[in-house]
Amino acid sequence: MKILYFGTYEKNYSRNRIIIDGLRKNKQEVKECHFCLWEEKDKTKKKINFLRLIVLAFKICTAYLILLIRYLRLNFDYDVMIVGYPGHLDIILAKILTFFRQKPLVFNPLISLYDSIVYDRSLIRPSSATARLILVWEKFIYHKSDFIILDTNIHIDYFVHQFNLPYSKFQRIFVGAEDIFFKQNLVKKKNRKFKVLFFGKFIPLHGIEYILNAAKKLENNRDIAFEIIGSGQLSKKIKQKAKKDEIKNINFIEWIPYKKLPKFIAQADICLGIFGQSNKAQRVIPNKVFQSVALGKLVITENSPAILEAFNDEENIILCNKGDSSLLAQKIIRLKKYNKLRNKIGWNAYNLFKNKFTTDQIGFEVKNFLEIINKNF
Repeated sequence: MKILYFGTYEKNYSRNRIIIDGLRKNKQEVKECHFCLWEEKDKTKKKINFLRLIVLAFKICTAYLILLIRYLRLNFDYDVMIVGYPGHLDIILAKILTFFRQKPLVFNPLISLYDSIVYDRSLIRPSSATARLILVWEKFIYHKSDFIILDTNIHIDYFVHQFNLPYSKFQRIFVGAEDIFFKQNLVKKKNRKFKVLFFGKFIPLHGIEYILNAAKKLENNRDIAFEIIGSGQLSKKIKQKAKKDEIKNINFIEWIPYKKLPKFIAQADICLGIFGQSNKAQRVIPNKVFQSVALGKLVITENSPAILEAFNDEENIILCNKGDSSLLAQKIIRLKKYNKLRNKIGWNAYNLFKNKFTTDQIGFEVKNFLEIINKNF
């Protein structure tokens, strides 16, 4: 099967790489028609207003002209087109191109922009004209997409009800993790302290403030050290809270190269997922969970319908009530004390990852889905 991965998608984002590499590992021919527009940007960090949307529209028009030229020069006789994340502005051009060739259009959005910008990050008011415009646009593009790939069934439920879409349009494909993490499993821990690691963007979804509160509760346990890697929307607020609360057992690292991330994970005893109280936190399983278990690390994350689609509490993951810093601190103490239990759960998670969430496995599931829709389209 011949697949065209199309758009202004973030080329270095793991969701796109896993699907592209996974398809190729499953002997599918994948060509990319891409224009770099979103690389290394926090796409929802700044306040959104109508003027910024107009400026963005001009940039998008330029990008589409170049994409169209590249598409015509490529002259690739594909079977299916996939628009990658974040391709929320690419769908119209993609739909026109697939219409003329009578090929199915698959969208890999990963998130709802409306949900992320309005409710999860609270960057604009739900009653604002910009919010209404985003909602109308998203509903329009999802209806124009022939099929949509999302990461969990509960996330699919949200799209179906929020945007009035049929379930038949969707396919669940877990996020998984890249081989760069899987292959690092045998890296040995060097640090003598019991290290608790969080890595990711400083956004409301992750609930980093609850990690800080848990660290404060454990500050008298001098052999427990927290490491937080990342930056983002809430960086200033998080750093101010750590300073105000005089939290001494956290080491902040603003940025590390992506390829070095597995070595930092390998040095941790426990990795942390998400603890935010937004509805979105209940619908997604973040990259960091899959990346950590790929290295055999025990993960603590909040209990949610999404996480229960892939993991079982006390078997291959440890679940915690959302926003409950006291319970998080208690679970860290317990898992530090019971080393065999920690290793057993980490090993179970590692085996689960090998069987279900590798690049090969994700690519195999995508390939099967594409073959079915290509046959019936």
